[in-house]
Amino acid sequence: MRYCERFAPFDKVRGLFASGNRSTKQVAMTEPTSPRKMRFRVGDRVRVVGPSVRAREDSTGTVTEVIWSAGNAIYRYRVTFQDGSSEIFFGFELEFPES
Repeated sequence: MRYCERFAPFDKVRGLFASGNRSTKQVAMTEPTSPRKMRFRVGDRVRVVGPSVRAREDSTGTVTEVIWSAGNAIYRYRVTFQDGSSEIFFGFELEFPES
């Protein structure tokens, strides 16, 4: 793909806001119509995964709290482990453990 083909959509949008002889259009960003879907629920057994997660002896725990932020519509999950410790994770850092 050539440069001009790859960036043509961006040039078109940039042209909408150019000054001079062109008319400018106002583009409104809309909020999502509904919050993201919760991936896990309180009581679910989960396994902590991912490169950003601190290494643990046992990476399996139980979701004990679901934290939702109205400001950014993202869920976070408090996971309590067998040793009694707990940490908060994003949904992409958790998965259901294999049986």
